[in-house]
Amino acid sequence: MDLLEATRPAMAAFCFIALVYKLLTSSKARRDPATMALLAVFASGAIAWTVTSPGISEALELRTGLPNLSTLVMELLAAVVLSPALLVAVITWSNSPADARRKRRAVIARGSAVGAVMIALWIAAAVKTPDGTEYLVQNANRPMVIAYLLVFELGFGHGLTVLLRLCWPYARLSRDTWLRRGLFVTMIGAGADLLVIAGRLISVPALMLGYDPMAWEVALGVVSRLGTIGIVLGLLIPSLAAQCKNVTTWWRDVRSYQALGSLWRDLNQAFPDVSLLTGKVPRRAYLRVEEMRYLLGRRVIEIRDSWRALRPYVPHNNTRVDTDVRRLAVEAAWSLRAALAAKSAGWAANEESGASRLERLEATDLDDDIEWLVRVGRAYTATQPPENPKVLQPATS
Repeated sequence: MDLLEATRPAMAAFCFIALVYKLLTSSKARRDPATMALLAVFASGAIAWTVTSPGISEALELRTGLPNLSTLVMELLAAVVLSPALLVAVITWSNSPADARRKRRAVIARGSAVGAVMIALWIAAAVKTPDGTEYLVQNANRPMVIAYLLVFELGFGHGLTVLLRLCWPYARLSRDTWLRRGLFVTMIGAGADLLVIAGRLISVPALMLGYDPMAWEVALGVVSRLGTIGIVLGLLIPSLAAQCKNVTTWWRDVRSYQALGSLWRDLNQAFPDVSLLTGKVPRRAYLRVEEMRYLLGRRVIEIRDSWRALRPYVPHNNTRVDTDVRRLAVEAAWSLRAALAAKSAGWAANEESGASRLERLEATDLDDDIEWLVRVGRAYTATQPPENPKVLQPATS
């Protein structure tokens, strides 16, 4: 049991990390009821596991003179905050705004009533046994303690039961893989907490029949921690997956942006009027997914415009349609090198030249266009200007 109690700070840290993550990633949706409810879930978990941690619970009770106060706080947070907050989040997601507003009020009113009754019964029970979170189980033969246990466990369990009932159809029907996984993990966590509730309720008749409920208290403690981890992690999985996808997209765009650097720089020097970004781009712009995507798209457009303007200087080539993509990219890079060198050397331009197959203008998707230009950009960085002046002559010049 001592080892189990020592895990409370780790559980508090886990919930606190989830709270901080949600605060940092939901700054634009703070007024959304579902977001506020999730913040309440994580905050209640962090506070509950903190106040019941060894040392903190003793200090709290010593200062207030109220034995087992930390356990009361934890149970109030579970039944009055965490359980209703879970319902508020699910109700907001699964109902129209008008219906969700009405149902949220009912959930909050019910949670407040449960909290008031719990405090009244806790005072009436006046349990003095300073044995931490097991004091209720050890006193489960007293009428007021039985009443308290019933109100707490049923109040907490009601939210978990409704959560399971509402999550199940969405978990089965959702097309979003990570949302479906998150809902299933949340359901596993809620199911684990319901097992704990059942175990605590069974302790009442078990004690009356002469059994010692403390025999399975360690197992319930382990399941309780798994329940918290499941609920918190399940609620975060869709957001974490989206953030990982954003990071992956950002990193791919950064690498593509860098791969186009040499090609864009040389084209920009040849046609400086094409660029709209005349000033220096702030470094923070490179750290934002949307701005990085914009910068990459802008660079692609400027490369395309410069390549179009460079057509009169592009040397003749005999590109075959079935040529390997990598070889095509190398040939396109060499062609651009030669055209830039011809323009710089002052060769006469062929004003009647048209688009080359190497430009691959048939691409209609931005990602496909980026992929091709990145290949060309990397090949361009690896090639050198042609040494033979004759190959610099534009096509049909």
